[in-house]
Amino acid sequence: LRSIKSCPSIIFSNTPLLNIQFLLHNDVPESKVVMLLRYWACSLVANAPTFQDAVREVMELGFRPNKTLFLVALRAKLVRKSLWERKVEVYRKWGWSEEILLSTFLRNPWCMLVSEKKIEAMMEFFITHLGLDSLCFAKHPVLIAFSLEIRVVPSASVLQFL
Repeated sequence: LRSIKSCPSIIFSNTPLLNIQFLLHNDVPESKVVMLLRYWACSLVANAPTFQDAVREVMELGFRPNKTLFLVALRAKLVRKSLWERKVEVYRKWGWSEEILLSTFLRNPWCMLVSEKKIEAMMEFFITHLGLDSLCFAKHPVLIAFSLEIRVVPSASVLQFL
């Protein structure tokens, strides 16, 4: 029911079935397919060739189909190419090379699921306000997913006080 609420088109499309079959055929466990259906149902509505190319690309990058990060990477690879490129440009603006971005994505693909605005805000805070190197995120990509206002700023304030 949650899947239908978040992505009503899943009911009327025939591509989810094709995409689910493709996942199962490529050794993605049923439990991971259910997880994808529950949290990112609209990913399954992507047209079959695009979806299949994304699955292949994620597998070629070395993500294992039995791991949740496979689903995260798949979701990230299914975003519009223009959106992907805009996020890449934000990282490049802060000095990241293609190699650094790829190695960071391989460690934690969530880095490409956060908004451009959030990437920019986190980089701005860590580099400008805390004086850290932008590669801090490359070494610890989980940081980019933290809430700036709720977690990062208060923690940084405590550390600066100490």
